[in-house]
Amino acid sequence: MFLGIIFTIFFITINEGDWLKCLILFIIARIGWSGANLFYDSLLVDITNKERMDWISTIGYGWGYIGSVIPFLIVIAIIIPVKITQKIETTPIIPSKISFIIVAIWWFIFSIPILKNVKQIYYTSETKNLIKNTLNRLRKSFLNIFKNKIIFFFLLSYFFYIDGVQTIFS
Repeated sequence: MFLGIIFTIFFITINEGDWLKCLILFIIARIGWSGANLFYDSLLVDITNKERMDWISTIGYGWGYIGSVIPFLIVIAIIIPVKITQKIETTPIIPSKISFIIVAIWWFIFSIPILKNVKQIYYTSETKNLIKNTLNRLRKSFLNIFKNKIIFFFLLSYFFYIDGVQTIFS
């Protein structure tokens, strides 16, 4: 999470023509974002019981989308007037840099409640052969998925669908 927040702030250092720097920062920020989502998702078992898990997950997902619209609208409200008043084709630099700061601050502020209030209860204890045990658990999970054809095809199609959606978002 902090990796994503910090590298989102680093976008303010990008100037016109810094495409390689932008690409590197984007990749690192994206890794931070993906890691944060993995971390947030893993805490679902710690905040609710099995009967409410689907509902809590759905509500969290929905509020996440709603919450992401607010900084987006703020950023648009900053960039569009500058673009119109200056009658320029490209996106203005200073408002764009401000937008990255807004996004990073928004992300940090709304991460505080989970960091402050949620304690991890369920986890796999550290073992001597951590990599071997992890790979064995992963293999068992895949075998269980392959046994159920409906789940297998759902996950396969979801993977390609969501990969396409995430590519468009990126």
